[in-house]
Amino acid sequence: MSAPAANGMMRLGRRAVEAISSVWIDRTCVFLGVLLVLAVTAFGILRPAYNWDMLAYVAASLDDRHETAETLHAEAWAVMEAGANPVQWQDLTAANPYNAANYENPVALQSQLVMFHVKPLYVWFIRAMEPIAGVGKAAIAASWLPGLFIGLFTVWWLAHTGCAQAIPFVLPIFVMGDYFHMATHVVPDMLHAAIALPAMYLLWKGRDWAAAVLLVLACAVRPDSIILTFAMLLAAPFFRVRVLPILFAFLAGLIAVKLIASAYDHIGWWPHFVFSTVELQAIVTGFNPEFSLSTMLTGYVRGLSVAFQHSEWVWLATLLISARLVALSYGIIGDRRAEALFAACFLGLGGKFVSFPLPDDRFYFVFIAGMAMSLALIFRLRFAR
Repeated sequence: MSAPAANGMMRLGRRAVEAISSVWIDRTCVFLGVLLVLAVTAFGILRPAYNWDMLAYVAASLDDRHETAETLHAEAWAVMEAGANPVQWQDLTAANPYNAANYENPVALQSQLVMFHVKPLYVWFIRAMEPIAGVGKAAIAASWLPGLFIGLFTVWWLAHTGCAQAIPFVLPIFVMGDYFHMATHVVPDMLHAAIALPAMYLLWKGRDWAAAVLLVLACAVRPDSIILTFAMLLAAPFFRVRVLPILFAFLAGLIAVKLIASAYDHIGWWPHFVFSTVELQAIVTGFNPEFSLSTMLTGYVRGLSVAFQHSEWVWLATLLISARLVALSYGIIGDRRAEALFAACFLGLGGKFVSFPLPDDRFYFVFIAGMAMSLALIFRLRFAR
């Protein structure tokens, strides 16, 4: 065999080995990703946390069948007592004056529900699952079931688009961003992400009207999801993404948010701001504090202080933004829709904190997740050239 022919055979052999190695690396990444998702789901099923929000959402789910605050209070607390362990029960009933007041006073608990009924699609989900598992386990399933979907959907999205080797990086970012906590605690953020992330995928694929429908639905799980839609609306023109479907989603979502707030007599943005960021109120009926700039600043300072000391979203956002800037310095630019998603999630994350400075990671999960996914797409598109 001549030297050129031998060299050609060697190059062909190396390429075959590289291709086989790449396939097995992809499969290993997918396997590890699915394993992680199933492990988190197992924790959500076997070791759920009976947190205070679970009490509130159980009560909201039962509210339509009780004529008095006393009977609602009794059934909601009975559900919690049946499943909580002694440590969880102690925290639920006596961890602080707010919890104690809601345990002792039926009127206090019922007054809180105006802030939980404004997630009607989440409450409906619990009610829909109740005949199968009972209201307590239904509330728990409303976290781990969407969590299972999010995890498997993320693995599929990355694998389907040639980004399987990004799975070991993206999923740990999810976990640090509160994925595990949301799968084991009863909060609406997991169901919200289970709608918002597919909406991002559809936008990236160019199926803008289908994405618009999901963005409107997301507002029925968390009304503040309108911030994500608005951020996408701001980013769309700069990246030549069709504005009309997103504008429709924003206007329809805004109308939905207003109708939901009116239907359930929500206390309003400012009272809710004071309640959540400055001082908890055992009874919110009639709670209408006067606007105060110093009170507002107190809420923002507290939110920043707790976020910097105890939250991960600030640092995850910093790392993701830094990675994007470094990539830009090397000329790494993805397709316009992936870039639009990254920009929208960055804007939405900032807008979420500015509109309501709660420090908990779960409120920012969908933005962190969107930034991580779009960054994976941007790098994959670059290296695929």
